[in-house]
Amino acid sequence: MKKTCIAVCVVFGMVSGAFAIDRNVRMIDTIGVETANFRDMTYAGLSLQVENMLAAPSEKWAVLAGLTAGRYDPDTGPRIDSWSLSMGIRHYLTPVTTLSLLGSWRDDDARAFKVASGTVGLRQRLLPASFSISPWAEGRISVQDAKLSGGFLSDRDRSFTAVVSAIDVGCDFLMSRQFAFVFHVGLSETSTVQSGVQYAEGLTAGVAMRYFWP
Repeated sequence: MKKTCIAVCVVFGMVSGAFAIDRNVRMIDTIGVETANFRDMTYAGLSLQVENMLAAPSEKWAVLAGLTAGRYDPDTGPRIDSWSLSMGIRHYLTPVTTLSLLGSWRDDDARAFKVASGTVGLRQRLLPASFSISPWAEGRISVQDAKLSGGFLSDRDRSFTAVVSAIDVGCDFLMSRQFAFVFHVGLSETSTVQSGVQYAEGLTAGVAMRYFWP
C-alpha cells in the first residue's frame, strides 16, 4: 500500500506544478500520412502540423498551424486533389489536458468541394508526453460550411452547414529525446442542415513522425 501511494505521488508530481507545452519544448512539428474511409468516398493524404509556444507569462498557450494535401476518391465520379490550411490556438489546462480552437479552409483543384470550418477540440493524455509510451484520446466538434458542385457526391450544386463530431485514440512512442512515432485511429459522424451530404461519416487513421524542438 505504501509503495502504491508513493507511485501515485510521483506521477502526480510529474503532471502538476509549473509546465509549458508537451515535453517543455518551444515547438512541435508533426509530419504524417492520413487516410479515411467515409460513407461515399475514401481519402489519402499528407499532413504537416506545427505547434509553437506563445510568448505568454504562463507558457501554457501555443499557436497551431497546419497544411494538408491529398486526394478524395468518391464511389461515383472522378477523383479530386484537395488541400487545406488551418490556424488556431491551444491552451494547456494541465500537462496532460489541452483545449484547442481551430479555423480551417479546404479546397480542391476542380472547384468541386470547398469547406470552411471552426473546430473545438479536447485532448487527454493518459500518461505525460515525457513518458516512452504516451496514449491519448481527443474529441472534436466542428461546424462546417460546405459547398459541393454538381457531380461531386451530388447531382446538383449544394451549400449547407454540417456539424461533424469526431473522436481519435492514439499513442506517441518516444524513440529518442526529441523524436516520436505517432499512431491513431478515429471515428467521425456528420449531422447536416438543409439536406446536406454526410461527407465526413466514417473511419480515419494515420501514422506520423513528431519532433520536439527545445
